[in-house]
Amino acid sequence: MKEIKIILLCFLTLITTACNQSINHKYDGSYSMNIQMFGMANSKKDLIINGNKIKYIDEIWNCRQYGDKVDVENGKMIFTYVDGDLVVNVPTLGKVRYVRISGDNDLTKK
Repeated sequence: MKEIKIILLCFLTLITTACNQSINHKYDGSYSMNIQMFGMANSKKDLIINGNKIKYIDEIWNCRQYGDKVDVENGKMIFTYVDGDLVVNVPTLGKVRYVRISGDNDLTKK
């Protein structure tokens, strides 16, 4: 009976860890501000997310990924998931949309 409890506990731990990994890294990748100039989309990486780190305006901050948003440093900034893009509400600009341009999530590159 003790072996069954140990196996069940290991199985539940494995499932919990796997679920957390799949949810926590949903938004990993590079994003670009949705600005169209001369009919071409912006290809500059304005935002890079890698697990619990986010590079935004050349600074690396801690973040937490959820099913419908990315919370940056305890609510200083919240990117919500809307129609496949990340949207942040900037007080002076209003809602700014970031479009995913690649799966590259290397925070050390410029």
